[in-house]
Amino acid sequence: MTEVLGAIVREKWTSLLADGFDIVEEDPHLLLLKSSIVTVRVVLDPRGEVDIDVFRTGGERLYGWAYTGIVGRASVGRLLEIALAQMRQEPAILRGDAEFYEALANEKRARAHAMTEYHAGRGPRPGRRLP
Repeated sequence: MTEVLGAIVREKWTSLLADGFDIVEEDPHLLLLKSSIVTVRVVLDPRGEVDIDVFRTGGERLYGWAYTGIVGRASVGRLLEIALAQMRQEPAILRGDAEFYEALANEKRARAHAMTEYHAGRGPRPGRRLP
């Protein structure tokens, strides 16, 4: 993890940069890329966690698409490759499709509400149910 985040992003995400994304903010642990519609936020936690959030520019990061990986078996560069592959599998993510992001936001709001109700003692524990 001694490499600089910006250098790794530039190496692993050249195709994203060629597709109209620009790096608009950069420090050793945070990088922001923007297109005309979408913002990509990459955070490298010093403990080895890589968090990537993709959201419509001007929208709330918490309601966008997210990827988290832990450096260990995979390097920071490999985690970036995996995240980009996942983003490319669902073209609506990088295209900034409004319907996709609205559905994702609704899903996340519903989950947050369910968790709040559970922790307040007013609802069942959210999550997967065992058969």
